[in-house]
Amino acid sequence: MGRAICIMLVAAEASGDALGAGLMRALRRRLGEGVRFVGVGGARMAAEGLNSPFDIAELSILGWVEGLKAYPRVVARADETAALAAREQPDAAVLIDSWGFTLRVAQRLRRQNPGQKLIKYVGPQVWASRPNRARTLAKTVDHLLSILAFDAPYFEQAGLKVTPVGNPTLAKDFLSADPHWLREALGAAPEAPILLVLPGSRRSEITRLMGPFGDAVARLKAGRPNLHVVLALAESVAEQTRAAAEAWPVKPYFVEGEAARIDAMRGATLQRHGDH
Repeated sequence: MGRAICIMLVAAEASGDALGAGLMRALRRRLGEGVRFVGVGGARMAAEGLNSPFDIAELSILGWVEGLKAYPRVVARADETAALAAREQPDAAVLIDSWGFTLRVAQRLRRQNPGQKLIKYVGPQVWASRPNRARTLAKTVDHLLSILAFDAPYFEQAGLKVTPVGNPTLAKDFLSADPHWLREALGAAPEAPILLVLPGSRRSEITRLMGPFGDAVARLKAGRPNLHVVLALAESVAEQTRAAAEAWPVKPYFVEGEAARIDAMRGATLQRHGDH
């Protein structure tokens, strides 16, 4: 028997972890159970069989000030990821979202193995800002899997091959969601509004946003006494979010897990997102 195909996946944030887990399932369907996965990821990729060498929560960085403070840690983890690739010798490496970290990993992988196949999954938003990133990415990786169809021309002009793969968020089955249990759990009347707050999955997002969100929730509740507030907890920052919500003058109802979050998204009458 020949050597099993080995795919390296690198995700540094909760959103990338979800994308990576979905990609692992798709690749296993395509390549068979013999495919082997190595790399960096979170709880969802771990559930699919990936053994990450470190906790990706420490790489969830928001803002340039926090980025400067975390720079030595990011460099160390990028070095560790490259060392993992050197040991495992993957057939291809898929670098998922998280521009700053995955770019550093890609550069290291290219230096240590010029022939390594490098694939970026989710490109930087060059259509919104920093168009020079398209040229940087084209010089660094071999292929881009884009979740936005209109991304392609921006990167193709820089010489990078692009395959639009669709946005997994748009493929979520909201029709099978059950919105009724949430209203029952809240004891909410049929006409009562339900506000769903999704503050994000980065530690810095929780630190910065939970205070303003709490103030906004209080103002909304003052104007709508029958308002029910639901707070979705991202696994990577669940305890931090719970602790921050203790300071809110209005106590929210917590939901955890993907299925409950989708149910809540369908059952809510209004949603407020803080995710990047």
